[in-house]
Amino acid sequence: MASNEAKIIHQQCNENLVCPENRVGWQIDGSRIRENDLGFWLKYSASYNYDRGSFNTRVYQAPDLGDNITGSVSLPFKVDPYVES
Repeated sequence: MASNEAKIIHQQCNENLVCPENRVGWQIDGSRIRENDLGFWLKYSASYNYDRGSFNTRVYQAPDLGDNITGSVSLPFKVDPYVES
């Protein structure tokens, strides 16, 4: 589901030539934008960071495990796994 969200964000970035400040339904939590209900069977939290031409969504599957999804106006989105040590 997070990958689907990233595809939508990426499409909006390219259509508007600027990435959205916030996704509908995501909550502003201090300096981060968060969603706590991503996933099909299990629910994951995610944070969204953006600047004018790019975005980064980090999906938290466990305290030190998840996906880092990035995209920009001129580049395709990609999903990289991360493991914090």
